[in-house]
Amino acid sequence: MIQTTHYKLNTPCRIALLTDMHDQPWEDALRSLETEKPDVICIAGDLLRDDYHSSFEEEVNILPFLRACVSQAPTFFSFGNHEWCMTPEQIEQIKDLGVIVLDNEWTEWTYCTDRNDCSACPKDAPRSDGAPCSRQTRLLIGGLTPGVVTKQRKPDWRSDPTPPDPKLEWLAEFEKQDGCRILLCHHPEYYPTYLADRNIDLVFSGHAHGGQWRLFGRGLIAPGQGLFPRLTSGVHPGAHGKLVISRGMGNGTWIPRINNPCEVVIIT
Repeated sequence: MIQTTHYKLNTPCRIALLTDMHDQPWEDALRSLETEKPDVICIAGDLLRDDYHSSFEEEVNILPFLRACVSQAPTFFSFGNHEWCMTPEQIEQIKDLGVIVLDNEWTEWTYCTDRNDCSACPKDAPRSDGAPCSRQTRLLIGGLTPGVVTKQRKPDWRSDPTPPDPKLEWLAEFEKQDGCRILLCHHPEYYPTYLADRNIDLVFSGHAHGGQWRLFGRGLIAPGQGLFPRLTSGVHPGAHGKLVISRGMGNGTWIPRINNPCEVVIIT
């Protein structure tokens, strides 16, 4: 079962955060989305189950899951470490479903906050009664690609086992944009090193799977953080914004989850 976790962070619209699907069953997550009715769905990495070039015919849940998400709300996706082997053809398949893929880039999405006007409309669009739509809010949604994905794209990537740092140059322009700035960044351990001091309102992460075993409200182990990691779940403040970490939808390892249910995160 997947639980639904709510965080009230004064966002301009209702946002669903999903991470770490790992090609596992998604029907419970869809039921949560149907109940919660988010305005935006953000998927912060690790759709794939395995770190090899398998096809979507082998990983059977990914395309149906994304199709279901798109049917619920505008859906944005950024890469996780398990996407290091995702092929250009697979990326195009995802885009063809209507998913907005963010690969070290950001996009603008304008949202009308008055449900009686419209769910999403262009600037100055008229309401059904002819009056101008005056309740516009501007979301800037970016996706920071992990270093391990960047490494694989180099011809000589196998000769150097160390993942490079993520590409951060584009964030300088992203920070300057007016509106609510949301960054999808699969790795929460990136936050204190690269992101906590940046002018970004919300950073959405996953990857840690809640620490796999949760003891006394704290995770036991997480990749990139080791034993008793600090960043596995919940909301964590930075200098200008907050980091929100999902415990994820699935399990990408043989180690069972203990006291650590999978979750859909709803931010309002």
